[in-house]
Amino acid sequence: MNRSMILPITCLLAAFACTSCGGSAPEPVAPVDTGSTSAEVSMSEPQLTTDVDPDTKQPAAEVADTFSTDTKQIFLVATIENLPPDTEVTVDWLDSKKTEPLYIYRATATGTHQLVSKLLPPMGAFEPGAYQAFVYVNKQRLGSVSFRVGATETRWTGVRELNLSGAVAAYTNKAIEPRSSFHSGIRKIYASFLVRTDDENPYVRVSWSRGDSVMFENDLDCGGDVRCVDVYETKKPIPDGDYEVAIDVNGDVLSHKTFQVRGKPVGPVIDFAAVGAARGKKKMPRGSDEPVAIKGSAKGVRVGFRFLTLPDEARVKVEWVDVASGETLFTNEVELTGGGTKSEVVDWKPESPLDAGEYKVVLTLGSRLVEELAFTVE
Repeated sequence: MNRSMILPITCLLAAFACTSCGGSAPEPVAPVDTGSTSAEVSMSEPQLTTDVDPDTKQPAAEVADTFSTDTKQIFLVATIENLPPDTEVTVDWLDSKKTEPLYIYRATATGTHQLVSKLLPPMGAFEPGAYQAFVYVNKQRLGSVSFRVGATETRWTGVRELNLSGAVAAYTNKAIEPRSSFHSGIRKIYASFLVRTDDENPYVRVSWSRGDSVMFENDLDCGGDVRCVDVYETKKPIPDGDYEVAIDVNGDVLSHKTFQVRGKPVGPVIDFAAVGAARGKKKMPRGSDEPVAIKGSAKGVRVGFRFLTLPDEARVKVEWVDVASGETLFTNEVELTGGGTKSEVVDWKPESPLDAGEYKVVLTLGSRLVEELAFTVE
């Protein structure tokens, strides 16, 4: 702020009068001494800091315009000179998201006033956002200063929530039972993650490697609020060993995670699951990573699954769900006895054709969600 930007008293009165007829006062507006001196009221550049020397009343910490949310106090420091006798000095501290001041400082001063106004965090902590402090003398604005609490909004790119699993939820692509170790014999491993970027068309590449050898790479079209998902799938079981998956966004590896494949599964695991139209003999549907399209005229919807290392008695709940409404349309429970490896095919034949839209099948083993399968009805 220009320290010498002051108007004569006649201009001030005119500017103040214009506000009642739709005009706006100039940015700084200050009164002048009407006594024996014609010196104008002036104010030094307002400074913000977190500590003040009690003797000099000058900043005792770094002067800043950005503060963290855990800041305990913020001071406004400035020197106001040439104040008429008994001048009212006020400071309004404002949060840009609120209409009422957070705090109002008041003082009466004559001549030179060393202004030190302190703002404490409302409700114990500052909220992130933009703030301002306005300085007034005799209710006329003399100056202001803006500051921010929390990180400044900048352009950035990042990867969050990289999880590995043997299955992902339908449509949301969230990992089901994330893990870093997989049993021997597994043929399919998913990587689920979020890419945060303001680039409308980010380049996203997922690389699966073992040691120095890249086993598989795939380029994805995702980003923004869409959760990305990639799958490393082999016709034969993935060999035992140590692996790594890396996420490259616009040429930079922004996230990676190591995992291992080895050993027999501990406890029951799902080895295969698929959904398809119910027709003909109860054969296992073919698997697909994309939502399966089923015609509305189909007689029903079929689900097939296979579990490994089951206990002697196990119960699998199969639910058919309308994604738009969240309504469970049909539920079937299957008892699997004898332990070990078991396969099952379950059909649902609704009484009337399904409406076009998005649906999913949810498989639960006991109380564990183990798989979600997406399908659409055309």
